[in-house]
Amino acid sequence: MSFCTDVKNELNACWPKTPCCKVSEAYGLMLFGTAFSLQRICLQTEHPETARRYASLLRKTFHTECRIAQKQKITRVAVAGPGERLKLMTALGQGLDPELKLHRELFQCEHCRAAFIRGAFLSCGQVSDPGKEYHLEFVAGSETAAFGLLQLLRELGFDPKLIDRGSGFVVYLKDSENVEDLLTYMGAPGAALQVMDVKIVKTVRNKANRITNCENANIGKTVSASVAQLTAIERLEQAGRLSGLSPELQETAAARREHPDLALSELAALLGVSRSGVNHRLKKLTELAAEEKDSLS
Repeated sequence: MSFCTDVKNELNACWPKTPCCKVSEAYGLMLFGTAFSLQRICLQTEHPETARRYASLLRKTFHTECRIAQKQKITRVAVAGPGERLKLMTALGQGLDPELKLHRELFQCEHCRAAFIRGAFLSCGQVSDPGKEYHLEFVAGSETAAFGLLQLLRELGFDPKLIDRGSGFVVYLKDSENVEDLLTYMGAPGAALQVMDVKIVKTVRNKANRITNCENANIGKTVSASVAQLTAIERLEQAGRLSGLSPELQETAAARREHPDLALSELAALLGVSRSGVNHRLKKLTELAAEEKDSLS
């Protein structure tokens, strides 16, 4: 079962409580359904529970019966008869207007907008698995209806975008917080928590990867520096110069040879001096070795 199906299952369990919210949700279901006109009012969906909800809301709210048909994975629910269709469109303020404008006068209480958006999402919405990407969208057949939804979401504090995909006009959200908040607003807080959980896991994993990469880079630098220092010490010894150096430099050279994998701070602790002190001594050994190489060339 996909994450989007889980979201729609959760939304279908959230029924509007007041008559005005039932009208608003039914409006969202129909306005963003497969067709909403005098010629045809219907919804085609792969989610049977949404089809049953569509038919139930129309029957209980408008006393309109629907025909439900199943073909393979697609469930189709349709309003029969031009009289019934005209009744519905008139009740929802649409009348004979072919533009499918969003009629906000239907929103009578503070929960009506959430009910409308929930209906719209159940009809035409999709949300991606948060493990792959943060993306929630509404695919509308009408540019006017899509623009009305875009404005409504912006007024509610969301940051949607609108594109023409060719097959429909898409209102979408990409930001994870926007997706979480809209899922909660529509009535799917459980799905919103799943998005949050996935985001936390991603954040922790990315942080762990950055730490690992940083540690690997530091190990690489330590190894490269140690190899260069050991090469310098070997060159000084072959030239017979190592035994003539100061006790501090000889002590540092011996420690580096015995502990080639230690970082500067660890080598400093072993010798009982500061990190900068050890670094200065090793640089001096490297410089003396370079002078010896130059004298031979």
